[in-house]
Amino acid sequence: MRTTILSTYPPRACGLATFAQDLRGGLLRAGLEVDVVASVREPGGEGRRAEVVAELRQDAREDYARVARGLEADVVSVQHEHGIFGGPEGRWVEDFIGAAPAPVVTTLHTVLPDPPEHYRAALLGVARASTRLVVMTETARALLRDVYGVSPSRVDVIPHGTPAFGEPEPGLRRRLGLEGRTVLLTFGLLGPSKGIEVALEALPRVVEAQPDALYVVLGQTHPEIVKHSGEAYRERLIAAVEARGLGEHVRFVDRYVEGRELQAWLQAADVYVSPYPGMDQICSGTLANALAAGLPVVSTPYLHAAEVLAGDAGTLVPVDDVGAFGDALARYASDVEARRTASEAARALGAPTEWGQTGEAYRRTFEAAIDEARGPGSNNFNLVIAGGGMVGHRCHHPAAFRRPVPSCILESRVQPQDPPTGTMRQRTTSQAAIDAATS
Repeated sequence: MRTTILSTYPPRACGLATFAQDLRGGLLRAGLEVDVVASVREPGGEGRRAEVVAELRQDAREDYARVARGLEADVVSVQHEHGIFGGPEGRWVEDFIGAAPAPVVTTLHTVLPDPPEHYRAALLGVARASTRLVVMTETARALLRDVYGVSPSRVDVIPHGTPAFGEPEPGLRRRLGLEGRTVLLTFGLLGPSKGIEVALEALPRVVEAQPDALYVVLGQTHPEIVKHSGEAYRERLIAAVEARGLGEHVRFVDRYVEGRELQAWLQAADVYVSPYPGMDQICSGTLANALAAGLPVVSTPYLHAAEVLAGDAGTLVPVDDVGAFGDALARYASDVEARRTASEAARALGAPTEWGQTGEAYRRTFEAAIDEARGPGSNNFNLVIAGGGMVGHRCHHPAAFRRPVPSCILESRVQPQDPPTGTMRQRTTSQAAIDAATS
């Protein structure tokens, strides 16, 4: 099976790019052929990977259909996140999905529980254009059903993948300068959405209970924040550390960390700190990695954390409750038995999410999408005609969505085919897919 992933991609520094790279690795392990279309701000940058067959300029609408029509794939995997595609609410990606010559499986990385109407309309547009959808939590699937009116039969839950954590290398803590310390860790692109201020404010309570405590804040500042305000946010955090006299208990590691280096930091840590102030985060890759590494987690109750930390793998604390945050961190930092119990529960949660298993789960979803597209009947097709034009007719059957829509929304359009193919291709989305959506 040949698959193309549309996403941001390394060397671009963002969590979605890392996810796409890791997903590709899992799909390769599952026996698929996988290439990539990279969403970029400017094409032709240094460090383009060999697997990237095309670059899609996110702010150039003409690229979306043109790049899609050039694909040679059995299934297309779109990694959907707001801010990486052009147009109002990123809706130009619908041009790409509509022109793709194969079934499209879209992974939704954000599903807001109380969306503005324009956001809801944009996500529904992507959902209707896709053959199947993937989300990473049961909470997200329930939101798609209850808030957006998408039938659960079209949605697969595949948890965020994680690396396989073996035994840490001998002398790891010494190499990282952590020997003799109880290590609290937060990692990822730094910005106000991380909530580091709350953790710093809670830290004196931790140091009182465990004097060797060290809080490591691992990661460079988010490039978009640097673009607009430089390193002002990081400088405020450093000033807060100095004002509280915590210089011996906080370390900032200012670089983008991934792969084996990230695994090493996770294996060297004792507790993971996730103080996000935004409660709508439906999936956190940092949280998934921390659990797979067997780290107890102290977190605010954002959507992903509330779902996975309901058991013994960590502690949920209210947003901005510095006292509760400090007490929870102090408990894990100072109580070895509490840490061991939570670590075992965290590893049990993370075990099924290793990237190889994630790749197998995506392969099964891709096969289901292909089967639906090959089924009897045709309600969704793009026709590429000799001479270089494409006439597309799309019929969105209302039964696939629980909210009322017109009985049939018919779109017709003619698009230039570049270069002319002189061939005819047809892509179908079957009646079986629509029937399944109502079962």
